[in-house]
Amino acid sequence: MPISLVYASETGTAQGLADAAKAILEQKGLTCEIFSADAACASVFGSNFVYITCTFYDGEHPASAQINGEFFAKSAPYIGACSGAKFAVFGIGSTSYEQFNVAAIEAETVFTGLGGTMVVDTVKHDMDGSEDVNQVLEAFIKEFASKI
Repeated sequence: MPISLVYASETGTAQGLADAAKAILEQKGLTCEIFSADAACASVFGSNFVYITCTFYDGEHPASAQINGEFFAKSAPYIGACSGAKFAVFGIGSTSYEQFNVAAIEAETVFTGLGGTMVVDTVKHDMDGSEDVNQVLEAFIKEFASKI
């Protein structure tokens, strides 16, 4: 089964990171599919996946990751959706905000609660920091690939 790369973005940064992650995984001979969170049905989370998200405004998930103001994965169709899947979460944000990367932290908790097994520690990348996001992503994706 292909690896699902699911992104939630307000400005397009997470989508760009999903594209970069796909290129890294394909270089390793792995098959991937990219989905925006608002187009990812529950079955997408039944195979191994990476969730890439930002935290928007005051600790909210991006609009593409919300259903009725709540994180989409908390809704009924997703109950048990991650059972048996290995996953990892890559969060981006800025430490200048009080709710730094809270969407990534919640996603980790929810996906674990839905039966998924987190195989790489969640990255909470500070986009205003000194580390290059592409280098951090590459190391993260390579570690994920080694554990699935």
